[in-house]
Amino acid sequence: MKLSYRAKIFLFVTALLLAVQAVSFMLVTNSTRARILENAVEDINLSQQIMVQYIEDLSRQALVTSEVSVRDFAVKQYLAGDDRATRLSVVRNIVGRTHADWGGFFDPERGIIDFTDLTPTSVRSEDNLQTVLSAMQEDGVITLSGVGDPNGSAQLMTVVAVDYPRTIGYMVVGFVLDDQTLNSISNRLPIDAQLSIYLPDREFMAATQFSNEILEELNNRVDIFMTPDKPGKVSSLFIQGEEFAIASSPFRSIGDFGVVELVVASSLARVEAEARDLALTLAALFAGALILAGSGAVIFSNRLSKPIEILTKAAQEIEAGEYTDLPDIKRSDEIGALAKSFSTMSRRVRDREKRLAYQARYDNETGLPNRSELSNRMTQRNDQVLLILQVDALEKLGYTLGRQTAQSVMTYLAATMTSLAGIEGLAARLGDDRFAIVKACGDCDPLDIAQDLYTRVIGMPVEVDGYEIDIHGNVAATLVDAANPAVTIGRAEAALYRGRTAHLPAVIYDVALDEPDIDALTLMGEMRKGFETGEIQLYVQPKVDLKTGKTIEAEALVRWFHEERGFIPPDKFVSLCEQTGRIHLLTGWVCQRAAEIVQSWRALGLDTRLAVNLSAQDMTDGDLPGRLTRIALDAGLSPADFVLEVTESAVMTDAKRALDIMKTLHDQGFELAIDDFGTGYSSLEYLRHLPVSEVKIDRSFVQDLDSNSDNRTIVQAAIQMAQGLGLKITAEGVENAETMALLAEMGCDKAQGYHIARPQNIEDFSKFLDESDFGRP
Repeated sequence: MKLSYRAKIFLFVTALLLAVQAVSFMLVTNSTRARILENAVEDINLSQQIMVQYIEDLSRQALVTSEVSVRDFAVKQYLAGDDRATRLSVVRNIVGRTHADWGGFFDPERGIIDFTDLTPTSVRSEDNLQTVLSAMQEDGVITLSGVGDPNGSAQLMTVVAVDYPRTIGYMVVGFVLDDQTLNSISNRLPIDAQLSIYLPDREFMAATQFSNEILEELNNRVDIFMTPDKPGKVSSLFIQGEEFAIASSPFRSIGDFGVVELVVASSLARVEAEARDLALTLAALFAGALILAGSGAVIFSNRLSKPIEILTKAAQEIEAGEYTDLPDIKRSDEIGALAKSFSTMSRRVRDREKRLAYQARYDNETGLPNRSELSNRMTQRNDQVLLILQVDALEKLGYTLGRQTAQSVMTYLAATMTSLAGIEGLAARLGDDRFAIVKACGDCDPLDIAQDLYTRVIGMPVEVDGYEIDIHGNVAATLVDAANPAVTIGRAEAALYRGRTAHLPAVIYDVALDEPDIDALTLMGEMRKGFETGEIQLYVQPKVDLKTGKTIEAEALVRWFHEERGFIPPDKFVSLCEQTGRIHLLTGWVCQRAAEIVQSWRALGLDTRLAVNLSAQDMTDGDLPGRLTRIALDAGLSPADFVLEVTESAVMTDAKRALDIMKTLHDQGFELAIDDFGTGYSSLEYLRHLPVSEVKIDRSFVQDLDSNSDNRTIVQAAIQMAQGLGLKITAEGVENAETMALLAEMGCDKAQGYHIARPQNIEDFSKFLDESDFGRP
């Protein structure tokens, strides 16, 4: 039978309330019962503490009284004398003062053992007394203990040294821990409990208040008492259907007399009764609340059904893509507000869908079609050419001339590209600094079109916002494959990457140059094996502090010794990694291995830092900072243990993204350095916007520094300007002592090069630190 909407609402609300009530009931009863049990456990633990405290107070009072008594000069004289009757009289007097059950005097040198009649036989033994004295020598002049006696009793004894002025003997007093002791303790407990004194060594109850049923059950559960490593542990024991909480506290033993445990047991019947009464009360309250809630659900379902039906119909229309206006629901309550909000939402969803459809196809800043729309347009015909233009330093314009000026330049470029595309062509924006044109080609030469675009846009000064700005960049072109638009764009971008790397103004896609050959792909396939077999290794090259002449850092350099191909130059396989998208795999391995090396250095007490190189593609990887931080922390290291070196070209390839990633790395604690400084497009002025602390002057300026005055001028100027920006300077390519001396004189901070050491494996680097003049500080 199909239920009405009103009935569904009623049943849903009622079922929901019932479920909530049931869950609440279970949670409240369980938590309350748990709390009641916790209170019971707390009472048991408190009772344990009272038991132990009673015994300790008893021994402490006896100790104090005994100490005071044996300080009396006359007492010492009597005990030092030879009259045994007098000694026993003194002993009985002290036993009376301490209210002890027995006592005695022991002089091991004279062989005197005088004890009162009630003294246990085992305590009178000279061997046992010698054991007590040995314990006193370990712990001090006083020792307190619970003692298990062979006759089945439990004894508490105190021992006090008698000095006259040297130690002439030891006064011993003791208490029998019996049923009377248990009765005295019971009167002090906050709960109704049964007590017992247990001798673990004999598995015997020296005194007990336990019923026969408890004693019988405990015979099978001796493990409850044997808990000296976990005092205060409360155990549960069921006896004839009734649950008892039982805890045991071992009292300190002395010598070989054995251990005494104080045991307390309390029935949890009262706790269970309280929990049952609470559950019944809560059940009655929840039942009443459910009845009231059910009545309210009837009224609620009647009021809610009609407007809900209207809203449901409207929702179905939205689901079908129809955004009609809702009928007017004239209500001043939440349903009316919901209906009004629903109507507003419907209109906004309709408008948002239109905007999203537009944004999915067009760039927000320039209004040009985006990559997706460009791909759609290229599927229409084959006789077209795709040109991609990448503009340099757009992000730098935002730093130097302001964001508004950079936006104006982008607007100019968008208008120019649209004009050059013509009516039948299409201009698009592929990224922050990349624009594209698709236009008819026929029998045209793509390179001619690329060079024409370069001539019309690149290198032409543009006046924007009162500034004359030179546009720099490069162009790549390829014929369109209408069946594979994504492949077409990839080919053009591959050619663009080649052109930028080779500093070519305009290039066309060449399969021989822009796609790796089979041999290169095979080499990339062997890279993972190289990691596993150790063919790929991480070498290090030291960096020397020019002030001290000692090694303070090292740079990590990857080397591949192929089993069949021999040594593979890093430039070859690193560039292949970048072309095939495997650079992240290589970077990850280098960083992981670098962390292992630094970890081993720290274990040897070396505080040398290690520099790791990052590629241009790494600087577009938003996940890089998180991965590097995890690698460092997993190795027990800090990001400050590493220096990340980034080339100028890597930063300038996608300046905005690279800057964001560098800021994140800096915020996480990594120190950043610009590598090969002087060979790219940046300037020291641009460095002010980068979170770097160091620049490395390229080896091309350093290698002939001692013989080339122009290079000396350039290096000196770079050092002074960098120091003015608060940056450290490292010179790489130091080949002789003269160059190293010149760099130190110019104020350079660190040096690196073959004059110091070639890149070497970790074992050789350790020897270098120990044996070289440039070794560890």
